[in-house]
Amino acid sequence: MRDHAKFIDPFELDLLDLGAATRITYGVEQRFAYEYSSSVWELQHQLMVIPPSEYGSYRRIWHDVAVSHSGAETTQVQDSSGNEITTISIPQVDDAITFEVHAHVERTNPALPVLVRENAGHSSSGSVSGASAWLSETPLTGADDDILAHAQALAQGAAGLDFADKVAAFIHDTVQYELETTDVRTTAAQALSLGRGVCQDQAHIMLAMCRSQGLPARYVSGHLLGEGGTHAWVEVLVPPEDPELDGTLEAVAIDPCHGRRCGPQYVTIAVGRDYREVAPTSGWYRGTANSTLSTTKRVGIIDIQF
Repeated sequence: MRDHAKFIDPFELDLLDLGAATRITYGVEQRFAYEYSSSVWELQHQLMVIPPSEYGSYRRIWHDVAVSHSGAETTQVQDSSGNEITTISIPQVDDAITFEVHAHVERTNPALPVLVRENAGHSSSGSVSGASAWLSETPLTGADDDILAHAQALAQGAAGLDFADKVAAFIHDTVQYELETTDVRTTAAQALSLGRGVCQDQAHIMLAMCRSQGLPARYVSGHLLGEGGTHAWVEVLVPPEDPELDGTLEAVAIDPCHGRRCGPQYVTIAVGRDYREVAPTSGWYRGTANSTLSTTKRVGIIDIQF
């Protein structure tokens, strides 16, 4: 395991123009600590916290997952969307366990939009259709009458990225960011009706609106520099401007929480149809114990070149 990276002081970064950089290297450090009220058995835990090996202009250059249990068996696979899934199997845990994740991610030309090329017929991973895979509703992103009405109104005179930008601005202005008003089961329709929620809810609303108007879109789980928790935003898939790339789609990242396109301060971890497909941590075990989770995270820039 490498030594922990030295992060550039945020006050120094404030004096720099990240958009003018030619290359940025990010450091990601996360710790998940579970405590159990009594012993548990046959624990199966899944982490979706490692950045993809390649993603648009991103490239993972190193990562490590450490488990505080000598009997842990760890496997890592990629799903059909290119997400890195780490599964930890442990026969027995008496009282507590921690997972520590470290990764370095390099990004070139960070001022440019995050463009991830998808074939209009098949995704870059060779799975189901790149467009249809991101058009289908999920239990969390179904469009009710209210969502449909707002989406149709925003679609008047706008399509593609123009429509997506209008949707993000609408959600930013309409849905107030507020903790502890929703949970992982809250649907897009419920969050819009409440007018409150977190980035996860705002992303779900945007997905519901975009998909209702035939615009393919997907949920992104990742990090925003300067924020304490995992962040969520949306990628919409649109035809590229270059006519020679006909038959492909470009994924453009937009953050409805802040009502803007994503830039150098965003680090992508995983993409899916909604939160449930890319939850950072999940799992199960045999036993009657209650569990308590505490987390810490540090994400920052460890190197920058101009």
